[in-house]
Amino acid sequence: MKTISRVLASLVLVATAGVASAQTAAKDFYVEGGLLGLKFKDSTDSSTPKLARFIVGKDINANLAVEAMGAFTLEKADGLSANELGVFAKPKMLIAKDTNAFIRVGAARTGAGGTGSGHVTRAAYGFGVETQLTKDIYGQVDYMHYAKDGDLNVRGFTVSVGTRF
Repeated sequence: MKTISRVLASLVLVATAGVASAQTAAKDFYVEGGLLGLKFKDSTDSSTPKLARFIVGKDINANLAVEAMGAFTLEKADGLSANELGVFAKPKMLIAKDTNAFIRVGAARTGAGGTGSGHVTRAAYGFGVETQLTKDIYGQVDYMHYAKDGDLNVRGFTVSVGTRF
């Protein structure tokens, strides 16, 4: 009988600890939305359509996250519309209280329509800074290089806001 009581007491303690840790668990997932000024530049022309960019991410630990990104045209430039899809690793480092610097490395598929058309899938990379605005809301700025194909360069600067859950 003592063994059963000890086992039950142990199970109750483990269950209680599990509930307590679930209530204090870190918010590992996040979503963000932002405005992306995407610059298409080749040897003859340059266009800068405005895109809405959305990212869904998961923090693996305090210094690394993984992300999926999508963006679509809000405003054409010179008849050019664009879209972006990508997956990234996001190493980050605390540089001040509630502020991280990060790099983003992965692959992106850039699509262009209008006067130019087609898709380019290439390595993509960039850097940025994010800071907590409230407990669950953060602001971020970043600069990304999305594609280089021949003389075509696709780069962009984004200002975004995100939340953790």
